[in-house]
Amino acid sequence: MKENRLKKILFFNASLIILSYLVIREYLSKDVKTAKFLVSIQTVKGLIRRYGIINLLRVANRAPKNLNFSTSGITLFKNAYLPKIQKPALFTAIEVTNRCPYRCKGCYIDIAKRENNYFMPENLLRESIKKLSYGSLILIQGGEPLRKNSAELLYRVIKDFPEQAFVIVTTGVYLSQYGLGDFKELNNIVWSISINGTEEISDKLRFKGSFKHAIQAMRNIKEAQQYFSATVTISKDNAQNATSEEFVMFLANEGVKEIKYLILRNPTSDKQLSLKEVEYYDEYTKRYNKFLFTTFTRYESDGYVIIDPYGNERIDRTGNDKNLS
Repeated sequence: MKENRLKKILFFNASLIILSYLVIREYLSKDVKTAKFLVSIQTVKGLIRRYGIINLLRVANRAPKNLNFSTSGITLFKNAYLPKIQKPALFTAIEVTNRCPYRCKGCYIDIAKRENNYFMPENLLRESIKKLSYGSLILIQGGEPLRKNSAELLYRVIKDFPEQAFVIVTTGVYLSQYGLGDFKELNNIVWSISINGTEEISDKLRFKGSFKHAIQAMRNIKEAQQYFSATVTISKDNAQNATSEEFVMFLANEGVKEIKYLILRNPTSDKQLSLKEVEYYDEYTKRYNKFLFTTFTRYESDGYVIIDPYGNERIDRTGNDKNLS
């Protein structure tokens, strides 16, 4: 017993020494902002309270190259890699299109809208980004934002905002088929791949082949050493499967750093989880924090604004702001 306690004390102290060394080294090199952020009392207390220093070090050890000590790297670190300790308004989502060729159950965009090929014009996308404050995370989503005819436009715009951190939310089909292309050169993006459970469940709720496309996309991103997470919409159909050790550990082994659970919201459906059920799964998945992070969006208006393809704003995904009960 004493020997194990001594090992823990030695490991804890060694970890603090290593962390201090890294902060001092960065401080003496170039980027003072890095040191200031890392030694911020509020930040350090928040990190340790949420994850514990051991889990932080475990996860940080697997950090990809785009979580570096540049300004955009720090933005990614603050706003994406450690999402739960940020200010309430974490991000703004820009829906660049409603168009999507798939019919996933639980999608908040009407099927009729998913037939519309309209894509946000480049000048409007640039204007929407410019009016947002730096330091918040900007989600690029749809519909399906990443298609053969839109990838070049998105790359062109995102590369012109190197100090702004972006999350691209996608089914992964394009990345699975074509790879990352020029996106692999960007240092200010996080990928969020949609997947709803193990292969049988995900293909049933999304579309046939969705699971394999998502996993191949993840592997292509991992090869490029970029940060990626998984977005999972859960309902009574997949909640148990999508929070199971089998599924979560599979994603962790694939290199996923965070699973963001979105709750199916359809008050007329008997598949929608109750708030009590969401709280149960939220608490249940905390056991996985040593391997990856899990977060739940309990309410439609959980800290973000959505700009639609025409430049209009709303405060939730559906426009109705219906909470769980």
